[in-house]
Amino acid sequence: MRMAVRDGIVLLVLRNASRTDIRRYKIVLNVINKPFRYVMEIRTHLFKQVIQPVPMVNPTQQPNTYSVHMLQDPKLCFAVDCEKEVIVEAGRTEHVNLVFRPKAVGVFNSLLKMENITISQVIEY
Repeated sequence: MRMAVRDGIVLLVLRNASRTDIRRYKIVLNVINKPFRYVMEIRTHLFKQVIQPVPMVNPTQQPNTYSVHMLQDPKLCFAVDCEKEVIVEAGRTEHVNLVFRPKAVGVFNSLLKMENITISQVIEY
């Protein structure tokens, strides 16, 4: 499991041999984790509802808070039946149910984004 990397600050001092030219630089390092990306494909009959549980695993010894967002056109067929924030207790697994209700024949795309606020980890489906 990837852990978030905290911001780092480095003070760099450069000087010549006679110490007449001294330069100080402050370097600030910000690390942004790349999201885990997964592709989920659902095939079903027209007008048949499919519920797919999506797991959120917490192997750590402290509770983690996940922020769950569904990014899509409001007229599309996907929905998530949970709160905006889900707290996963230490050593537990919680599930978010992704609900697919096709209203017509076709291919539908959506983005389910789950962000672990505690360790700055992003998971996308």
